[in-house]
Amino acid sequence: MSFIDGSQRRYDLVIGADGLYSDMLVTLLDDPPKPHFTGQGVWHAVLSRPAHIVRHMLWIGKLIEVGPQPVSEQQMHLIVSEDCSLKQQGAQELLLSRLPLEALPFDGQEFKAPR
Repeated sequence: MSFIDGSQRRYDLVIGADGLYSDMLVTLLDDPPKPHFTGQGVWHAVLSRPAHIVRHMLWIGKLIEVGPQPVSEQQMHLIVSEDCSLKQQGAQELLLSRLPLEALPFDGQEFKAPR
């Protein structure tokens, strides 16, 4: 590999994780696959962490997956994956209508979903 400062190094393995339209992928492959919509939408949020969220958890439903994971003593990362094949209905409204806030293991005080 060549670096900006002009130095060069040789490696047995290079991992390029530079995103959806990866320059590394274009460099390594002549014709890399183009991104396409798979029908899945993923929402991420950093929220206040309730005391009982002490490890990664995952609830899996027919069309949605919800998983909080602690990132510090005060905060958690919430990930929600959903089937977005009905994207034309409006992603936010669709997610909120499918997200069973009352089924999550906290009282909703920490999670202020726009309605």
